[in-house]
Amino acid sequence: MNRWTLFFDQLRKIGKVMVKDDLHDFGYFIYKNREGHKDHPSPLHHWQYGTIIWALSEYLTLLNTFFPFDREIRKRNIQAKITRLRSRRKMKIKREQIIPKEQISSLRNSESYKLDLSNSVSNSFKVYSA
Repeated sequence: MNRWTLFFDQLRKIGKVMVKDDLHDFGYFIYKNREGHKDHPSPLHHWQYGTIIWALSEYLTLLNTFFPFDREIRKRNIQAKITRLRSRRKMKIKREQIIPKEQISSLRNSESYKLDLSNSVSNSFKVYSA
């Protein structure tokens, strides 16, 4: 059983409980002007809501049996992951462009390429005495 089947099963149970709870009003369609019954703010009875929920859960369970919702969601997620990975791969390929040897040698000779390692190492490793 997948999670959708469990969810629809719970909906069915809620619908059945609502029908059983309001069984004394079963068959009545309006609350107003009924003897021994207060006016109700809702136009529908609980049994009507329960029947709607119950029927909806049965319909969705049947639909889920023939066209599983989980498979479609998984397919979409897998397709999204594949698309993301393909786009990352394209980005990596674009970044790794071939640089001519002349340009590499000119980059190595430039001032921005040379680093002062003594200063950077001393700043990164600080010794604290207790």
